[in-house]
Amino acid sequence: MSVAVPPGFRFSNRLELDVVWPRLFGWFAVTVCTLGLAWLLVAGQFYKLLIDSTVVIGPGGRRLGRLRCHARMRAAPARLARWSVLSVVTLGAGLVFYSVAVAREALDATVVEWD
Repeated sequence: MSVAVPPGFRFSNRLELDVVWPRLFGWFAVTVCTLGLAWLLVAGQFYKLLIDSTVVIGPGGRRLGRLRCHARMRAAPARLARWSVLSVVTLGAGLVFYSVAVAREALDATVVEWD
């Protein structure tokens, strides 16, 4: 079912950098130590954080709701093993495709919670 959205609606992200930097530096260090394989665990958490800090703004600039990601961003052991092998075999290039798959999973589990 398609719903027509009136003009003037937009998304606005309220994520502050002081929330992101500590997590990013920590996970960057872990990712380097694990030769990139930590990205298999952290990618979904960052997508979820980004989505959950996004609000819906109406034509008058008033907040009308927010996005909520209800995805469970836990890596299943079989999935983790499959992507780990793929990432090692492709020398890390598989992580790009993994990131897209996780982003799609996060967006598919996102709903708008209206105020």
